[in-house]
This record gives sequence, structure tokens and C-alpha cells, in this order.
Amino acid sequence: MLIVGHDEYWSQEMLDHLESYIYNGGNVAVFSGNTCYRQVRFESISIKRELKLPVAL
Repeated sequence: MLIVGHDEYWSQEMLDHLESYIYNGGNVAVFSGNTCYRQVRFESISIKRELKLPVAL
């Protein structure tokens, strides 16, 4: 896996999947700053359709 952008906002589920990937032999290269800097959760809102938006914890 290659991380090259500003991926500072991660949910716990996203981080768990990445850690599982690494634990099972996966390789990760990070070429950015602030990776996994802040944990977020996703909440559903209804406008005309359901959207999932990140919310900082």
C-alpha cells in the first residue's frame, strides 16, 4: 500500500484494517505528513439522499 496524500483523518475501522493488513504481511510506504493524525467517525445525514460525512472526535 502506498500513501502519498494528506491522509490525516482516519476512522478506527480504517486504522484497524490497515493494522491487520500489516500484521498479515502487507507492506505500507507513507510519503506524506500527518498520516493518521486525527480520528474521525462517520455520521449519516439526510438531504435528498444519505451521505456519510467525517466528524472529528
